[in-house]
Amino acid sequence: MSTKFFTNDGGNTLLKKFAGVFEHNKDILFFDALVGFFRASGYF
Repeated sequence: MSTKFFTNDGGNTLLKKFAGVFEHNKDILFFDALVGFFRASGYF
């Protein structure tokens, strides 16, 4: 199942994700990234 969200589970890293994006999209002109940090205490 494909998703637009990325986590660092299972040895995935942000650097590997960026390398894959740029490797498979040679003619990319713009790259937008959103990084979020969530705390469980903010939910309550």
